[in-house]
Amino acid sequence: MTNRVDLAASSGQSDPAQKISILKRIEYDVKGRPFFGVPLEQRPDKAGEQFTLVSYLAGRPFQSYDIVVRGEEGPDLMRPLEVIYHWTGEGFQGGMALTQGMQGFSGSVEALAGYLTVKLVTAAAGGVIGFAVGVVESIPEAAAELKKVIVNAREHVVSYTRYAYDEQGRIESMRMYAPGDRPVELVRTEYFYAGIESLPSKTVVTSYPENKVRTIP
Repeated sequence: MTNRVDLAASSGQSDPAQKISILKRIEYDVKGRPFFGVPLEQRPDKAGEQFTLVSYLAGRPFQSYDIVVRGEEGPDLMRPLEVIYHWTGEGFQGGMALTQGMQGFSGSVEALAGYLTVKLVTAAAGGVIGFAVGVVESIPEAAAELKKVIVNAREHVVSYTRYAYDEQGRIESMRMYAPGDRPVELVRTEYFYAGIESLPSKTVVTSYPENKVRTIP
């Protein structure tokens, strides 16, 4: 089951100290901590490309957005989009696929309204079991926070993540959501530390679509 949450709190989008970088994707270290790498020089704009926008506040990431680029006006723009997230051993990585018709979608009222649907899938590479989010239409008009990070109708935000830190500046949690008028928490990652150590003693990842908890020692 997914975990529905209220995300009414301000995201800090209007803060003048906020900086944004563009990445191909976020990687993870052996403890499951995000590694943001070298920013891209240009924003991807070709059909099928995927990228991540990372918002920095006071010098550290506080939110990131996973974005995919659809085709031009025509059949490809109307076809449903799936983004498959699968477990890599340290964190979740996503890959995009266009699907024919409505096969594989729940057919729910939420999906038809442009929300994301969540379902379990078997990823093509290696038969890895993961979960997919599907986009039927663009982000709902009321999701003003997400509209600020897309530049045209071909870009779709398929998930976004919020980062929290403890008093020592160590990453404390990551919470990944499916966007929409009623955001859905997909994955929560929590980091636990022994004393003042900089490396987590363990990382606990809860995947709500899979109803599964993974621990990285």
